[in-house]
Amino acid sequence: RKGTKKGAAAEAEEEEDEEEEEGQEEMDAVEDCACQAVDVLTVLLHTEGPRFQLVFEEEFFPTFAGWLGPSVGSFENRLGLCVVASYLEYHGAGAAAAHVPKMTQVLLQFCDSAHSDPDVVQVACYGLGVGFQVAPSVLLGCAAEACQRLLGVVQAHARDEEWDSCVCNAVSALLKALDAQGEHAQQAVVKPHAVLPGVLPALPVKGDEDEAKLVHRKVVGLLQSQPAVLLGSSADPGASAALSLLQAIARVPECVDEDTSVKLREILSH
Repeated sequence: RKGTKKGAAAEAEEEEDEEEEEGQEEMDAVEDCACQAVDVLTVLLHTEGPRFQLVFEEEFFPTFAGWLGPSVGSFENRLGLCVVASYLEYHGAGAAAAHVPKMTQVLLQFCDSAHSDPDVVQVACYGLGVGFQVAPSVLLGCAAEACQRLLGVVQAHARDEEWDSCVCNAVSALLKALDAQGEHAQQAVVKPHAVLPGVLPALPVKGDEDEAKLVHRKVVGLLQSQPAVLLGSSADPGASAALSLLQAIARVPECVDEDTSVKLREILSH
């Protein structure tokens, strides 16, 4: 009878494992479907222009807006933020500009160094960078808060591999924020000397090759033209601090574009 009991217990445990496995497979299928839906929406936002924009705002966005609240999980938050970032990227500079302030507040909410999921924060950082590029007049209104939050992400997670992509996007967004100030640097809300020293510990960045290439291109350009802006007292691009940084960037060739690679070789060969 002991053996029978053991056999029954083993069968019950096996059935429970099978049910858990089936449940996980169903959940994975639902998540795959949701990811595909977001991918399709992104393509349509990119290719169909104003015609799809109106349909999207009326029919689709209310659903994804529901994925941006505290009552849903990180997976839904991440996909909702992906939709916001895509919308900003392809329509933030046009007729959709009226929606940018509200979307920016959502991105700021999730750009939080204390958040437990780096994938969620990464999309928020990317979205803020997009906003600074396509709607700078709106984003500069909250530049101080945005840069504070982005710097918080960098400083909290600069040496955490799990956060590499997130930190990369945060640094990229910070540099885009400085660029967005353009010719108004004298009246800038955020001064370079208040931002750039904070990104140095994170360099070279990695985890997102496209954004890393943008970051390293900008950093190498600054080291060539305005080293004091980036390194403070080290005003010579040949100084040891600058050379150390350039050598570190050169050690991640997959995160450096061709033009930047040429500049690095020219500088480091002297």
